[in-house]
Amino acid sequence: MKTYIIVIVILILTQNIFPQNLDTTFINVNNIYLPMMNNGVFGVIGHGAEYDSIGFLYSSGFFLSGYSNDSVWSNGVMNSDGFEDYLPGKYNSDPNDVKNKFYELREIDKPFGKSWQEWKNAVDMGAFFYDGDHDGIYNPIDLNGNEVWDPEEDRPDLLGNITVWNVINDGVPSNQRPFADVSPKGVEIKQTVFAYNEEENNLINNVIFIRYIITNVGENNILDSVYFGLTADPDIGDGSTDLTGCDTLLNGVFGYKRRPDADYLFGANPPSFFVSLLQGPVISNSILDMATIKRGPFLGEIILSDAKNLKMTSAVSYMRGSSPFPHPHDKEHMRYFLEGGKYPNGDPILVKNFDLGNGDSLGSEADSIPPQFMFSGNPVTGEGWLNITESDWRILNSTGPFELKKNIPVELIYAFIVGRGVSPLNSVTVAKEYASAIKNFYESNFTDLPVTVKETQADIFPEEFKLFQNYPNPFNPGTKIKYSIPNDVRRGHAPSVRLKVYDILGREVAVLVNEQQQPGNYEVVFNAENLVSGTYFYRLTAGSFSKTMKLLLLK
Repeated sequence: MKTYIIVIVILILTQNIFPQNLDTTFINVNNIYLPMMNNGVFGVIGHGAEYDSIGFLYSSGFFLSGYSNDSVWSNGVMNSDGFEDYLPGKYNSDPNDVKNKFYELREIDKPFGKSWQEWKNAVDMGAFFYDGDHDGIYNPIDLNGNEVWDPEEDRPDLLGNITVWNVINDGVPSNQRPFADVSPKGVEIKQTVFAYNEEENNLINNVIFIRYIITNVGENNILDSVYFGLTADPDIGDGSTDLTGCDTLLNGVFGYKRRPDADYLFGANPPSFFVSLLQGPVISNSILDMATIKRGPFLGEIILSDAKNLKMTSAVSYMRGSSPFPHPHDKEHMRYFLEGGKYPNGDPILVKNFDLGNGDSLGSEADSIPPQFMFSGNPVTGEGWLNITESDWRILNSTGPFELKKNIPVELIYAFIVGRGVSPLNSVTVAKEYASAIKNFYESNFTDLPVTVKETQADIFPEEFKLFQNYPNPFNPGTKIKYSIPNDVRRGHAPSVRLKVYDILGREVAVLVNEQQQPGNYEVVFNAENLVSGTYFYRLTAGSFSKTMKLLLLK
């Protein structure tokens, strides 16, 4: 009798906490079909996500970990690993409220029509909008009655040909989580998913973008040392024969096949699935750095001085269950995954002893490979640390650490990219080419749409090094500098690029770039807020190339 009473009490206490019917929708405007649930889960529902009408991704979500009062906590959403720690809606709201749903916008929607009016509910929960009349209130009205949108009128935050928005929170009680020792922290995540549909075979048709805006609205003034990672279970046709890798220059992790006979669904040329971090969280840094937050052509971009965007800080491949490198089984294990380079017990990974890769065959080279970037070699050329174990892998693209200060949002942008070539390894090459082009598209604040790689190889991968005149010039206090890195036919031998600024006496005053970079077109911002007026010089060096140009600061 007591057992029944306890069960009834639990049911009464939880019946208003968990959503009775999760809202579901899908992105299906280009080559990718992506189902979604409004608790943060991508994929699953029917057959997961599909490309060319065949499954390539079973499930996707995220892991999140930090410290509160010196104690570690971890939570996440990853259906295929059993994590569903988030609820629809804002923190402490009723997940069954009809407003806690997906809000969808399409480019073909009638201006000021139903979807534009429903966006008011999304704005009330924190969604962005274009404030055409500058009154701080979202009120989409056709002021001049011409039935088209004009710049002085409000409009919703439409990105691409379709935008889907929702908000989730970590309100699932601890006794209903895989990690029962982790309580809700008051984390809200506003999620925007958007995609484009352009001319046939355009590479943008193989991409879906995801923007996460993470906010601490709980009792802690600061959640310290936070890591966020987008995790995915790529089942490329037959998921049991997948391999995985990462590309640190492209801030990406990926799944692929090696053998042309590895998949009976896609056949001899299965695609490669790439998860790329385009915009990392902003953290404070030296006065010579600048960070950007891209919000698209309607909302513009935010440039922050004395700050920088974090890049991918770890790339992890793991498996489900009790396999040699299993999914997280406790909060510390998830934390180790997000930090990267560690076994489930916290011991550091030694590349040469990691049995699932080829580290034991690399000799002394293995000692210099960072273990936090798993399988960072080049599978196309066969160089470096490679995954040699075909299995049902998961991948994790992590960034951190950063702080979640109360009520101060942190914005990240990822991209799902699918590349399909003429063979399994050629698909890896195609996916990376797409990822490089998409990086440039992001840098343009989603304004310069990339076109098919094959048709514009010289535009996406320049044929020679170039350094352009800064703009504006003269400037005060910020200016943009563009340069181009040519395609290197040796693949995997990205040049070391340095872009520095000097005063008229030849003294170094700023280091804008100092890293290896893939072929492509780049743009950086130089902030001279703390420099005096005068003539300065900027120099680009990469391999044997070196060029210097003049800029003028006028205050």
